[in-house]
Amino acid sequence: MVVEKFPEYGKRFGHDTFSRMLGEISELPEIKFPDIERVYSPKGNYLTYKKIKDPSDYERVAEIYRRSISEMCGTECEWHHDPEKIEEMVKAGDWGFYGCYDKGEIIACESMYINRGQRSMQWVWGAAHHDHLGRGVWAHIGEFNDELVAKSGALMGRVWVVTTHNKSQRTAERAGYIPMGIDFYWLGGPDGKWYYQPILWYGKFYNVALEHLSSSDLMRLTENSKQLKEIVKRFEEQKPIEEIIIPYF
Repeated sequence: MVVEKFPEYGKRFGHDTFSRMLGEISELPEIKFPDIERVYSPKGNYLTYKKIKDPSDYERVAEIYRRSISEMCGTECEWHHDPEKIEEMVKAGDWGFYGCYDKGEIIACESMYINRGQRSMQWVWGAAHHDHLGRGVWAHIGEFNDELVAKSGALMGRVWVVTTHNKSQRTAERAGYIPMGIDFYWLGGPDGKWYYQPILWYGKFYNVALEHLSSSDLMRLTENSKQLKEIVKRFEEQKPIEEIIIPYF
């Protein structure tokens, strides 16, 4: 039997690595969607946040997305509008849904995605039923999602938010997430119209991830990109963003 041999270890992408930076892949836990439940009381409303586990609830979830986020049309997440597809994706194991419940009824929901190759969990799409807007359903979502990702086994949490919604940005920042950069997201509507929306990516390291981050001192950047080094430094230092009071919305 022919056994292929890898080159001698010690370099990653052109630079020498320090042995203390390298972790053991075999020691990484499996990433799962935690079955946690929390009760918050924004504006005096006692709301329960927990994992959506009953497939019979997927029609309600799809209804909320159809009524609240029509700009999913034509995107890779349009399947959020289809309860059968939601069930299929959840069963596949990389997608999970969590709901905000009022007296047993789902009034808001969010999707979470596990990128197993990158050992990360992403907050994806959140939506509230139009009859329950203004009740503060998102007031504690950053706190809830921060605990969720921490207990999932993921090494990194990610979320993108639109550049036109300051409250969403502050929600991520209050949870300790750090701005990583701008991207552009294609959005389409049921009217057949589309556009590119600038979005802001946020991230946060969890568990042992920070111990295995390649040092910013090893970065070799062009004149046009060297200012991005400051982003990596912020992750290294885990600089907290100043406490922000988020209005209920």
